[in-house]
Amino acid sequence: MKRISVGFRLAIAGALLLAAAPVVARAQSRSSQGSVSALIGAVNSISAQLAALNAIAGLTTREVQLVNAATILDKGNTPVLNNLFTKFGADITRLQSALGSNTVVMQSLTAANVDLTRVLALDVQPGGNVVVYYR
Repeated sequence: MKRISVGFRLAIAGALLLAAAPVVARAQSRSSQGSVSALIGAVNSISAQLAALNAIAGLTTREVQLVNAATILDKGNTPVLNNLFTKFGADITRLQSALGSNTVVMQSLTAANVDLTRVLALDVQPGGNVVVYYR
């Protein structure tokens, strides 16, 4: 049997995650630590996530959770983050720009010493909690 390189396996895994993300992200229950599928689903739905964020009245910093995407990915899957940024760079930049004018999200980022340019995605959860993924 022919051996498949690690890089090729990672590329396949990333492609499968991107293809399955919308279905997986809707089907899974959201954990407070974030998840790979929730991250990918959030990147795939930046416009919808921003609309959901704008619909929240009275958001507080207690309802904003920051998740370093590297902590939810298996070691060696850094290419997945790079691929997300490459594929969705314009959307991520638009997200960063929109979040820059959200006082509560900016307070949370500043308190955690996370620069806005590190933000990858936003996941507005049922009930109004907000997960901000960064790298």
